Amino acid sequence: AVSTVSTQNSNSTARLQEYILPEDVRVHVLETVTDINTTIDSLLQLTVNSRIFVGFDCEWYFSRNPYVVGRVSLIQVAHEKCVWLVRLNKIPRDKFPKSLQLFLESNKVVKMGRNVSSDLKKIERDFGFASGSLQGSFDLASYCKSKGVIRRATVSLENLCKKVLKKSLPKDSSTARQSDWGTEKLRESQVSYAAKDAFVSIDIFRALENLEAVGAPVDRPSRVIGKYIAIHNKYASGRAKAYGFVVEEKMARPKMWSKAVINVTEVCVPGAFIFGEDKSLEALGQVPFQITVDLAHHSLVTARDPSLDEPSALDFVPNDDDGTLSSLSTRVLKDVFHLMDMIPINLNHGMSKEFSRKLRDALFVNNIDDEAMIRSYLDGLPDEDPNKMTFDQLMKKRPGWVLKRIRRHVPQPVELATAVQALFDTYQDSKCAISGLPLFDKRCKKVASNVLETIKKGHVSDPPGVSWYYHMYTDRHGFPVYRCTRGTNSIEGGVHQNIVRKFASFNASPALTDCSLADYRLRHNIQVGSKNRYGITYRSHFSPWIQQAINFMRCKIGQPVLRSYADPSGNAFYFTSVGESF
Repeated sequence: AVSTVSTQNSNSTARLQEYILPEDVRVHVLETVTDINTTIDSLLQLTVNSRIFVGFDCEWYFSRNPYVVGRVSLIQVAHEKCVWLVRLNKIPRDKFPKSLQLFLESNKVVKMGRNVSSDLKKIERDFGFASGSLQGSFDLASYCKSKGVIRRATVSLENLCKKVLKKSLPKDSSTARQSDWGTEKLRESQVSYAAKDAFVSIDIFRALENLEAVGAPVDRPSRVIGKYIAIHNKYASGRAKAYGFVVEEKMARPKMWSKAVINVTEVCVPGAFIFGEDKSLEALGQVPFQITVDLAHHSLVTARDPSLDEPSALDFVPNDDDGTLSSLSTRVLKDVFHLMDMIPINLNHGMSKEFSRKLRDALFVNNIDDEAMIRSYLDGLPDEDPNKMTFDQLMKKRPGWVLKRIRRHVPQPVELATAVQALFDTYQDSKCAISGLPLFDKRCKKVASNVLETIKKGHVSDPPGVSWYYHMYTDRHGFPVYRCTRGTNSIEGGVHQNIVRKFASFNASPALTDCSLADYRLRHNIQVGSKNRYGITYRSHFSPWIQQAINFMRCKIGQPVLRSYADPSGNAFYFTSVGESF
């Protein structure tokens, strides 16, 4: 039986008020070189004595046609009570406004928004500017993280608006991504969308401007008595072990490390060992409790008190008619790779390969920003470059390279079922030019019907708010490289078959198998975790107890800890018993 697990809470049922421009904000559309130079010159005059902060964004026509890659058509600039929409599509490429170029190159013009640096790089490629010449980007997500509003600097502008302003910033795909920004005259909806996208950055910045920054190291606890702080290991980066309020500072002897008394209100790593108490956080009982932290081995960092926050606007859950679900049908998903193999088409059919590719593209939808970044890069390559090709050509030639740089998701049930149904309707009766047989026989149609039913029940779609990707590094082209944790193929070959090869010949009893699997899990997790988390090959022993003892001794003599696959602080006892039985 499958149980329904609700993801709603008491605050998620009410819709947020939509973000609108303040009534006193004026929007101006600039289409000539003269108008652009005159307006931008007036802004540059303000930078003579100080920096100015502007909301900034770009728009360009995005098409899924690999032969159509648009250049930047619109630049939005917001300052004070004005928003200017600069229509670059009206300007010849060789007559780029000089004032606008100086504006984009100036470090005194702080350009606020999300992924502004990527927008500036695209402008460089589209209009032939030197790489790195356009400067002054200011990422709002990083700014919000520094203020303690969010914990990860990967939040979209839409969600920043929800979190900070408690308002929704609709990103309707027909306007935001598929509009023709190079049209002769912008529609009213386009003007409104573009203006809000720029001015909302100003409002977010103003809302947080006077908020005390967080993340600053605390050198003397006596200076932050009563303040909310995070406890970290001194010689390791990574997540905080616990959060709480500073009660007092205890000085051992002059010129010696002090100790801080912390009233802990939140524990993040139950197994973390606390020097000063000489026991783990889990052993100290339920929060709140007081601990004495030895600052020779731990560091304190300022943090934002969550009790000061209103209920998060990110708890908002759209209605089902938006194509998403307000509840999860199941926490056990049908594997999408196996789903593709379930449909028993004739592989010798002339349309089999094309159908398989179309099915793949219907199930796995590319992140539109990631794809646009690669398309823009390809479009910016000179014609004589041997790497010059279309996105589709690159997918066929180097799919592994592309898919490491593009995140993909499986759409929500309504959208996915519609796309797959249309695909089946299009291809199922296609006749093979050689055999004359249809692509789907009677058995295949029955399986396809079951596949559609599985999709409609929500057993295939990605859970809302869950990402299967994490960032590994940034390559030399500036593309983020991701690792996907969805990979069934790696599980089949890297784990299942490996276990079969190791244990099948043993004719092992259940007791021996259980012991062998426990050792196998430990070794596998250490090896794979080390590679995935830190990008290094593990070349040490596999005893977490020995590693923990070594790290305790290293801490006592002031040496940095050796990272554990489970925890960058080197704590090999990160995981604790959950009491589950099978």
